[in-house]
Amino acid sequence: MNIEIHTVCLKEGLTEEQFARLCGSLPLERQQRLKKFRRREDAERTLIGDILVRYLLRDRYGIDMAEVDFARNRYGKPYVDGREDVHFNVSHSGDWVACVLHSSAAGIDIEQIKAINLDIAQRYFAEEEVQFLFGQPDGEQLDWFYRLWTCKESGVKEEGMGLSRSLQSFSIEFHGVNEAREAGRRFRLYQPEEDYVMAVCAKQGDFPDRPELWTAQALAEVYAEFAEG
Repeated sequence: MNIEIHTVCLKEGLTEEQFARLCGSLPLERQQRLKKFRRREDAERTLIGDILVRYLLRDRYGIDMAEVDFARNRYGKPYVDGREDVHFNVSHSGDWVACVLHSSAAGIDIEQIKAINLDIAQRYFAEEEVQFLFGQPDGEQLDWFYRLWTCKESGVKEEGMGLSRSLQSFSIEFHGVNEAREAGRRFRLYQPEEDYVMAVCAKQGDFPDRPELWTAQALAEVYAEFAEG
């Protein structure tokens, strides 16, 4: 199975009615989690990520959206209990939610590019990466920081270990602007929008040329059709 990558743009968000209906279609535990968010935008990002995964599992594998049992490994990464051939990962930032679906382990991370003190790289990047970053032209260092960061985040998510593994414990090697490698793993980078960068990590499979793009409204409509069917 090839690697599937899906992105959802939230600029045209859900109506209150859509939000309530979609939330109500989820298992009670998920509904309760969404109610704990203080900010509506945070709850909406989480809801969109959840229904995107459930829709894809139903459409690709015939797994019932309402009854799918999401278990978690010891580090908190969710997976479909009893289906070793199904792997997914979700990330969100700002106006975007992203998901990778694959038959083997994969990780994804999306970040909005914002001005930061690049000295933070000393705390999180391997020495080779720090040298690489500060060896880039001054005007390009911020973009390269986020390419490195999203690759490393997607890498630990592919492993399913989260930040229990130090980001300094492995080093990403770039092969051009949009491709990188590390210890048998491959990374592909995308930019769904000018000020966002997204990285996907996997050991096998072919990356698509571009992710499949959804709007929140389109996803809500197709999910509702499946749920009612």
